[in-house]
Order: sequence, then C-alpha cells, then structure tokens
Amino acid sequence: MKVPLGWLKEWVAIDATVEELSRRLTFAGVEIENIEVVKPVFAGVYVARVIGAERHPNADRLRLCEVDAGPQGRFKVVCGAPNARGGMIAALAKIGARLGGGPHGPNSGNFEDAAPLEAAVIRGIRSEGMLCSEAELGLSKDHTGILELPNDAPVGEELTRYLQLPETVLDIAITPNRGDCLSILGLAREVAALFGTPLKPPQFKPITDAPDHGNLNVTVEVQAPDGCPRYAALAMTGVRIGPSPAWLRRRLELCGMRSLNNVVDVTNYVMLELGQPLHAFDADQIAGQAIVVRRAGSDREFTTLDNLARTLDPSDLMIADPAKPLALAGVMGGLNSEISGTTTRIVLESAYFEPMTIARTARRLGLRSEASYRFERSIDRDGQIRALERAAELIALTAEGHPAGSLIDVAAEPARPREIIFDLGAIRSLLGAEISAETAASRLKAIGATVMTEDTGRFKVIPPSFRPDLSEAADLAEEIARIAGLSEIPAAVPSRPAIVTPRNPAREFTRRTREVMAGCGLAEIKTIAFIAPIDNQRFAGLEDEKPLQVANPLSAELSELRRSLLPGLLAALRFNLNHEAAFFHAFEIGKVFGVNPGPNGGVAREHERLAGLSYGDYAMRAVGRPAIKADFWTGKGIVEAWLRAIGAAQAVSFEAPDIVAPLFHPGRAALIKHNGEVAGILGELHPAESLRLELGNSCVLFEVSLRHFTSYGSITRQVIKAPPKYPAIRRDLALVLDRDIPANTVVQTITSIDSPLLESVELFDVYEGSQVPQGKKSVALACRYRGSDRTLTDDEVNRTHSALVERANSLLGAVLR
Repeated sequence: MKVPLGWLKEWVAIDATVEELSRRLTFAGVEIENIEVVKPVFAGVYVARVIGAERHPNADRLRLCEVDAGPQGRFKVVCGAPNARGGMIAALAKIGARLGGGPHGPNSGNFEDAAPLEAAVIRGIRSEGMLCSEAELGLSKDHTGILELPNDAPVGEELTRYLQLPETVLDIAITPNRGDCLSILGLAREVAALFGTPLKPPQFKPITDAPDHGNLNVTVEVQAPDGCPRYAALAMTGVRIGPSPAWLRRRLELCGMRSLNNVVDVTNYVMLELGQPLHAFDADQIAGQAIVVRRAGSDREFTTLDNLARTLDPSDLMIADPAKPLALAGVMGGLNSEISGTTTRIVLESAYFEPMTIARTARRLGLRSEASYRFERSIDRDGQIRALERAAELIALTAEGHPAGSLIDVAAEPARPREIIFDLGAIRSLLGAEISAETAASRLKAIGATVMTEDTGRFKVIPPSFRPDLSEAADLAEEIARIAGLSEIPAAVPSRPAIVTPRNPAREFTRRTREVMAGCGLAEIKTIAFIAPIDNQRFAGLEDEKPLQVANPLSAELSELRRSLLPGLLAALRFNLNHEAAFFHAFEIGKVFGVNPGPNGGVAREHERLAGLSYGDYAMRAVGRPAIKADFWTGKGIVEAWLRAIGAAQAVSFEAPDIVAPLFHPGRAALIKHNGEVAGILGELHPAESLRLELGNSCVLFEVSLRHFTSYGSITRQVIKAPPKYPAIRRDLALVLDRDIPANTVVQTITSIDSPLLESVELFDVYEGSQVPQGKKSVALACRYRGSDRTLTDDEVNRTHSALVERANSLLGAVLR
C-alpha cells in the first residue's frame, strides 16, 4: 500500500524525520518497503484566477484570457483549452518558467533541462505566460484541458507549495493480521500510538433525510447473514458524472490507483482514507429498487466490471436484485449496474463481509481487487456508517449528489462483544520484562482499547472494533511490547514455572520413528501434497480410494491431492541427482488423501503414512572393500529395524504379493502385513520407472500405513541387557520342504517352540537345484542355544534341537536334508 506522507500528516502530527518514522513503524511490525520522493517537474508556476476569457480576434478555437496571479501581477494569456473560462482557478506558468511534463504522463521529463518559457506572439496577440494542463505539469496523463484548482486555492501561491511538492510516498507491507493499517486512518492511529501524539481525524456530517431531492425507497434484505453480518446503503440523486477534481485524482495516483470518474473515485478515496471498501450501483439498473444479499445458488455465470464472464460457485456471496445478480460481494461489481456517463441516481454500498467468504471466491476466480484485499484481512465492524457519511459529503462536493431517503443499516448478525482478562503476570512470563500497570494500561489505550481495572495487576480489556486480531492475553502482551519497541525486551528466555504435561503416545511414536529412520541413515524431507493426475495413477496407494481433486489448483500439474508419499520421494530423488548427488536416502512422515467410494460422491479421507527411499551407496566403500548398494534387502532391514524399535516385529510378516503395484519390480517386492492385514509395501522400483527416471542403480521404496502401528507409541523402551555370561552353542539345521512355503514361515515356526534355551533362529541359505527333489527347496537355519545360569551340555542342546526338527516335520512337512 502506498501512503502519501502529506495526506497522513492531515490526520496526525509527525515531527520525526521520514527515516525515523519508517524505522519506528518497521520495528512495530508495519514494514516500510520503500520510500519514494515525488518531485515536481516544473518551476515558476503559480495559482492564478482567470478573470475573463474572450474569443481570440484572429482564431475561433483560441481564448484570450486575463489572469490574476495576486502578488505576481496580471497577465494576458492566449489559451486553446476548451475548459478555459472566467472565474476558474488555474495554474499559470510565468515567463521564465520551466516545464518538464508532457503528453506522455507524469515525470516524463526533467524540468531542469527544459528551456525557460518565453513570451510568444500567437495570431498577432502577445501571450505573457501559459495556462497549464496536468500533463504539462507532470501530474497525470490528462492533457485535454487546463488544470482546474479548487476555488479556495490561494491565488499567487507557488503551485509546488500548494500541492505540497515534493511529496514523500511510503510503500508499506502489511501482514495479514493488520488489515486495520490498510488506510490513512489506520496508519495514523499507529503513528499516534507509537509517538504519543493525538489523532486528529476530520469530523463528517451525519446523513439526514432529504425529501426535497426525492426518495428512491431502496430496500435491503440479507439472506446470508453468515457471509454478510452488516449491510448499509444510501441512495443519492442529482448526481452529475464527470472527471474528478485535480486534488482527488492526484491523491489516487500517488496511491497507485487510476482515476475513472468522480463517483467511483470517491469510493476509492474513502476506501484509502478509512479502510472501508464501498461500491456504487446505478440505481436505475436495480430492479424494484431492492437489494438482496444472497448466495449464488443456481446462478452459474456473472459478467464483472472488467467485461469477463465469471463461473460462479453456489457458495459465492452475491449482491443481487429480485431479477439478477449485481455484484460479486466484496470482490468486484457487475457490468450490468456500473456507473456510466448517463447515471444520475446511485446507491452506495458499505458492508462488512466475512473474510473467508471473500478470500475463497477471490482465490477461486483468480480475481483480486483492492476491496477484496481489505475484506480478506478483515475491516472495522463498526466503520460502515462513517464511510457512507464521508462518501456522501465528497459526492456532494464533486458530483452535486444529494441523499434521497433514509440511510439503510441492516445488522443481520451483530458483532459479539470481546472481553479479555489480562494479568500483568502474562507480560513477565511471555516477554521476560517488568512493565508497570500504568504503562501497560496507557499503551493499550493508545491502540484504542478500553481498559478497566479488575483487581491488583488484572485488567478487563475490550479491544477496539478495528482490531479483530486481538483475542487473548498474548496478543495484548505483544501490543504492549510493540508500542515501545522490542528493544526494551531483554535478550533472554522468559522465566516461567515448569509445567508437566501428560505423555502423548502419538507424539512419542512419531519421535521414535524419526529417530530410527535417522539412525538407519535416512534424512527426513517434506514434499508438497499436490500432485499431477498421471503421478497419482502410477501408485494408487494402499487404500482403494479415488483421487481427491483440488478445487483451485496452483497449476494443471498439481490438480490432485496425493494418494501416496512415494511419487514425492521419487521427485526429490530426481532433483538431487540433477544436482550431482551420488546417492539419496530419505524418508517422510505425512498425510495422503482419497475419496472413499459411496453415495453422493463419497467421503474425503486422509491417512498418516511413513515412506522411505534408498538409492545408491548405502554403506560407503573403503580401501579393499566395495560399497554396499541399496536394494530390496537393505530396505527390508530398515523396515525391520523400525518394527523392532517400536515393538511390532512379532506382529508383522513380509509376503510376496499376488499382484504387484505398477511402481514396483515384479520379483523384488513384498507386502507388509500386520496381524494378517496389509499395512504397507516394500520393493525395488520397476525397471520401466528406473528407465524413465534415468537411474543407474536400483532404488528401493517402502510405504507403511501408520494407523496399524500408532498404538505401539505407548510401549516403553526395551532395557539394555548386560552381555551374557555363558557361551552359546550353534546348531545348523537344513530342512527340505515345499518351495511355496515362505522361508519366513519356517523361521517363525521354529521360533515358536516353547524352549527357554533357544535364543535365536537365523536364515542363512535357501537352495533349489539338482540336490533336492523337484518342487522342493532346502532352507538352512542357524539355531543358537544359550543358558542364562550355566553352560549347556550337548545332551541338553540335542534334545531341544530334535524337538525343533519334529515341530518342522509335523507343521511344515519338512525333513532333514
């Protein structure tokens, strides 16, 4: 937002330099991004009154004007402007003046390099100066006529002094919570609070009924109070549409806005001045003189002021009459009710619209306006009538309009009162600074809050209506610190009593998962939740759900929400490889989304997932030892390490899938099952995908649905045991059994024997070949036995080992090889 300093000084006295003002505002959270000094591009120009304007005796299109410049004297000036007339106040360039403007707009030339103005003989008459247009003075692009100044402009004063040139313009960046600073009034409040100076806003005339000017009998009905809690309107007649006066156009241009006509310019001026967006309707285009605030409903299309047809959503908030929509509430008016050159009767709108309602519509349509920018950040709930009073005053001044009938104010949903109980102890605990009760109260009053003493060190604070961001004690503590500057806050952590919070199993589970993944050499990353439809198809996810469409996507390539974390990990892999990375090992804990099929289009759902990717050297090579490449087995080891750490290893099995997901290698993938239910998938990337991604090594991926495992977050950590005192005895066991029986089933069957001597069973070989019958395979296991209180004898081990063989034979049909 651009703010002319001269305009701001009309509302609050500023004795500080521009640099100091900018520093204090920036330190208070209102960042000054740029300071621009708008310098005049003319010299030797004065405010003058045209006493008379007669037709040039030798040219029909020229006027011979007598001009009074006060102390500067009287002059005869030949002028060709069509608006030159007796009695007007204009800008006179005397002989010797320098003009750096031109027909191309403001600041189009350097007046210091321009030749001094000389007397000229035009059609036989000597002209002793020049009556200037705005373009010639570099004030705007308007060169259709000479600059017309207000009647109270002081004749004889230098035009630069009257226009307060050079003018300083502050370019301000406003945070989303400070919508109150998007106006001259709001910024003046801020400056007054920071510097302790009084605010001096102008007083506006209250609107009274004016029956002499007719009555439009406009009615207002609010059918959507949740989107429009308050709607005020004022009808005006006798309006004469035309160009705005120079002072009004000049201020709008300094603020970066284009002048359109006097009525529209007034609505923009009041918005910049008070922060309340206004809209003007042509009253003759409103059917039945009735305004209805409603949702779009069955309306499907609406043409806005920029002459573009907009597709409507049923939830869009509309301003309508009984026959048609008139405006997108808070965003942009409609072409069917715009102010035109023939408009004589208008209806001014001043409303409060709910921020999220306006934000959704503006974002979905990609249509941002100065009004929607302010509504999104929330405006003053009590500023609607004041804005209408100011607009009516200015329209009467610039367009000769008069109120027609009573002011309409429909408060469909009154604002809820806000009260905050504020304890000074909150200042000490939040800021770490001691601030007296008197100082705290004075600073809160400076920002417009009502402060009442409740008890010793306790206040009841009622925030002002223009500060909706103040809702709790922490907000007030921030305001107290901000007003004086954060430099008074010590650079130390505030002391506060320790609070023992109850243990959160879900958080503990997530923390432990992160620790295990990092311990396995994986770095945590976060990827965007939006995804291209084609990438969503490559991996459909663990649940049989449809993709969830994004209503207002950032681009066509990001039009769905992800059903899996794996495509994002693969994109991160490709990005790192493009930046010369030799290997990449990463994991992500995040949410995936889908639509559960059902009636009425199904229900959108989200699921928490853990996913990982490992590519390239998993264990670095050393002298005389090659590197260990990431593959299916390293990935399975990572998953198993995590399962053991959370205590879920005994409940999980790895099984070959009947149908492999398209993203995975058909012979190097496994389903991760928890108590017999599919909970994840693990495997190497499909060769076709590796080729598409131009990968030179195998890439292993895994994804696990965390809903199966979050309950393990409450399991306590395993206690580290001392090394065993007694030696272990190893017995190898080679079993021949059907080749379709998974080796993991053999290990689990052997391990399930109820023997305190059996310490572990490890698979170390699987053989299929000529040495075993067809359809069979040999599984070699290393069984380790150990006693906790003695060294085992061979007889003890042999008896237990024989029991293992019998169990394998009875349960699996296995025989010793």
